Parts: sequence; C-alpha cells; structure tokens
Amino acid sequence: MFMPRFKLKAEPTLRQEGSRGAERQASSSVCVKLMPTAAQKTELQHLVSQFSTVPGQTTIIKHDIQTPPGVIVRQRPYRVPEACRQAIEEEVQQMLKLGVIEPSRSPWSSPIVLVPKPDGTLHFCNDYRRLNEVSLFDGYPMPRVDELLDRLGRARYISMLDLTKGYWQIPLTESAKAKTAFSTPSSHWQYRSLAWGPRHSYAAAYLDNVVVHSELWEYHVERLRRVLSDLQRAGLTANPRKCHLALSEAKYLGFQVGRGLIKPQEKKVEAQTDHQDPVTSFLGTDASDTGLGAVLSQVQKVGDRLYISRKLTQR
Repeated sequence: MFMPRFKLKAEPTLRQEGSRGAERQASSSVCVKLMPTAAQKTELQHLVSQFSTVPGQTTIIKHDIQTPPGVIVRQRPYRVPEACRQAIEEEVQQMLKLGVIEPSRSPWSSPIVLVPKPDGTLHFCNDYRRLNEVSLFDGYPMPRVDELLDRLGRARYISMLDLTKGYWQIPLTESAKAKTAFSTPSSHWQYRSLAWGPRHSYAAAYLDNVVVHSELWEYHVERLRRVLSDLQRAGLTANPRKCHLALSEAKYLGFQVGRGLIKPQEKKVEAQTDHQDPVTSFLGTDASDTGLGAVLSQVQKVGDRLYISRKLTQR
C-alpha cells in the first residue's frame, strides 16, 4: 500500500480551545499555524504510518437503506455529453478497482450526475432524490455548531483528520447495494460501499472528519495516538494530504477559531467588511422559508460584530 510522507505546514488562521478529546465534525476544515519543535515533529512522524491515500473499509458497521416492500425506483439515465463519456468510464473503472462498485442486475436505477469542481474537473455523483423519497426516515441527531465550538474551549493544539473518501469506507448491506444501482453508457453497476446522496448517508459516515484537541502537548499526542489506533482497529484510513496535526489555529465549521477566539471566516463577512458607507453601524438581514439571519456591525478599529441566526420550525 502506498504510504505518502505526511507534511507539516505553517499558515495562519484562528481556532478556539477546549480539552474534551476528539470531537466529530460534519464538514471539512484545514489550516495551520504551529511550528513544532524537532522533538514534537518526531512524535508526530511516528503516527503518520497510519495514514493512507487508499480508502479502507470498516468491519464494525454496515449502512442499510430501508424502503417499503414492493417499492422500486427505476429512472432512465440522464443524457451524457459525448465529451464526458470518457470521464465517466474512467471513474467507473477506478471505483471498480477499489472495490467500491460491482456489476449489477438490480431492477433499481438512479441517474448519474456530473458536478463541476472548482479546479475544472468533474465530480461523479448520482441523483438519489427519488430513492430518498421512498426511504424510511432515520432521526439520527446532528450536533449543534455552537456546542461543537464551545467544546473546543481553551485548546492550544488541534489536529484535523480527514478520512480517505470516508463514505467509501462504510460497506452497504446486501439489500442496500441493489438500491444504489446506476447505469453508464456501457453497463449497469451498484455500490458495495456507501455513496454520496442516499438519505442519512451522513449519519453512517459521520466520522468523515475528526477533530482532536487539548491544552497540553503530552495530552494531545496521547489522544491523537488513541484516536488513530481506534480508526485503525475499525479498518478506517485517514488521508495524509488533507490531515493537519498540532494546529494552533484552524478553520472550523465556517469559523476561524484559536487562542480563545471564535470569529466568522473573513470570506463569510466580506459584504460587511467591504461596506464603504461611513456610518456608525450596519444592519443586514436575510430570511428564507427555513431560517432567519441578521448581522449588526459597528465601524471601529477592531470592528465589533453581532451575528444571529435561527432555524424556522413548521407550525
């Protein structure tokens, strides 16, 4: 198995603190601003052997897709531009090589969707909206962002672990495999591992990103070692290209956190910071069918701001 060398980076950002060990997170975040000593680098390098760009597969859980008896979703494939056919076949062969998919004779079928990435390449996805409509709801609770931020507390060290194609590391039950089937111009396939799109796939793949945080270096290394050991026992691998160890500052769930501070990332508040009208305050509001948001900003050297948001409930 190819095991690339892990690199420690140094680049500014912010982060918040707390010493409750490893917290699971639902979105990816990366940044660095800590220059470890030579001894600390050596300790971290001893942990790097547990990283791999090849996705593993856990043996302790399988994801199931529950649907009513007798219900089958079969959709015609979307039209694929001739220029994209080669990209689809290459992605299919890669997934086949990794054991993510297998040939299928399932009556189920969901269309392929190619989503452009920021770098200009295409992301292979499936449109599982019809499947989700007939899937039974699983009320797995998602954590509150403010609670996750509070748990970071006064941490001086944060490590961000990003699992290698985390969804692919969760196997499917036999009955669920058939429901993920899709067709390409050349054949019919089904997933052996969890795909992006089926309802509640986020619950089974909740370990896609892991945050380890602590106040003292000794505690941090020990906690990081325990977390990596648990991941290894579970058959999961972390991507060395997306993991960052021993950060003093980081981007986390849309915030810059560090040194006892929690602030929205600069990109999130550009509309307010770039506001040219020299008034003493700026009040912005936004609303939709699902939530409300407001921001109050005073023009000062430091630029104090208040952010408020609330999710609407059905009544």
